[in-house]
Amino acid sequence: MSPMRIVTDCHFEIGHGHWVCEDYACHGRSPVPHVIVADGCSAAGNVDVGARLMTLNARQALPTFARLPDEALTTRHWQIGRQIVIQSVRQASSLGLSATALDSTLLIALIAGDRVRVHVYGDGCLLGRRHDGSLRIVQIEFAHNAPYYLTYLQDRARQNMYADVMRNLPTPQIHRWLDGQTQRIETHPYDAPGIFEFPLDEFPIVAVASDGLSSFINRTNREPVGLWTGAEELMKFRNLNGDFVKRRLRRTLEHFAKRDIVNFDDIGCGVLASVDSEDTAESKGGAGSGTRSRNVTD
Repeated sequence: MSPMRIVTDCHFEIGHGHWVCEDYACHGRSPVPHVIVADGCSAAGNVDVGARLMTLNARQALPTFARLPDEALTTRHWQIGRQIVIQSVRQASSLGLSATALDSTLLIALIAGDRVRVHVYGDGCLLGRRHDGSLRIVQIEFAHNAPYYLTYLQDRARQNMYADVMRNLPTPQIHRWLDGQTQRIETHPYDAPGIFEFPLDEFPIVAVASDGLSSFINRTNREPVGLWTGAEELMKFRNLNGDFVKRRLRRTLEHFAKRDIVNFDDIGCGVLASVDSEDTAESKGGAGSGTRSRNVTD
């Protein structure tokens, strides 16, 4: 039996409703295979810069994430998140930027033994593809489309204002689990830690994406296209060589464009995949659109 190894890649594309792409992503193999996706809040200024700062500081925190024992996950989740935003605030301040530029969601996925573990700060989409091609999708949402940003941990006034609103809502944080014909909806407090795991023996391909993946809309009739449709198209990887996420995301957008369907919001996506070492060339870490591609087709 061929040895298994992990390949990683990421990419992000601007949405039709934006002048500047406010998503960012990076991937790599050190200190552990990982992908990180950030989605800046459109209501704040300079969030394209802030999303990059948050992503790169999250990458610096990977050794700490990787060492976490299972029993410490819940407690340390917010502690590490606070350290990420503290460092980001310092850097933003040195650039003359407001802390609101760091209003960004973060999806941090890394290999943890025989699983992919995902730390979610805010909203987003998690996708797992089985060997037979079937999918499991987890969509994390917040009431009023108002994610719980890490920046609130550094601003007591904003934290209190947010908490006062969310505590009075019946469903402040919603997790939608879609698995074939099965759907499950969970509700959680706004500050419940977002920690998810995908066993690699069941899900050899795991993707994390910003909520832009659920923003597809038909321009002819103005009808939204469901998340499942976008996820199915995105996860149709024919191979895992080179810039495989970049190719697949762009082909997904091209496929939908032919039907006059566009992504209104930016889409950032990263993938971790367990593969046979003899089947694909090694993916070397990077940021943005990912690794350089060989002459392959998706």
